[in-house]
Amino acid sequence: AAPESCPDVSGQRERLLRVLALATFVIFFQAFMVAPIIPQLSAAFSASAETVGLIVPAYLIPYGIATLAYGLLADRFGIRPLMFASLTAFAVLTVLTATAHSVVALATWRVFTGLGASGVVPLALVLVGGMFPYEQRGWPLGWLFGAMAGGMAFGSTFGAVLEPYIGWRGLFLLVGIIGAGVLLLLLPY
Repeated sequence: AAPESCPDVSGQRERLLRVLALATFVIFFQAFMVAPIIPQLSAAFSASAETVGLIVPAYLIPYGIATLAYGLLADRFGIRPLMFASLTAFAVLTVLTATAHSVVALATWRVFTGLGASGVVPLALVLVGGMFPYEQRGWPLGWLFGAMAGGMAFGSTFGAVLEPYIGWRGLFLLVGIIGAGVLLLLLPY
């Protein structure tokens, strides 16, 4: 029987797909939770909202540029080590963002987080391309793109909802810990 028809292999790749979708969700949640809490960050750092707002592109620009490099790096070093490195960087740097005591430090952590996190989604797409035959890629890609959209929607919503209860530092800590949990879920694969 072909590998895709074997129940064990099929079940394992579907579990991996769910973990990759969860990783994608968390990456996008974290990216989009920031904009709604800019007023709280502005008050915390006694800085204008315009100045604090620069932390959004401080993450997104390096993220966008670095995604271009991960494909080349994966060809050279392999997908597995880069996926683990990217998700580890995301988790660690998101937690370290909670330690920022100035807008400059916050923006710096966001730059590094963007660089580190940017490998997860493109590598997940490469993995899906390798795990599923062409005619079966629609629903796995739907899972990943749905996770992106869900991360954006829930991040922008729940960033604002959770911040009054756990604070902006708690928000970054929580997402970093969830990222570490996703990394642990990914280890068996």
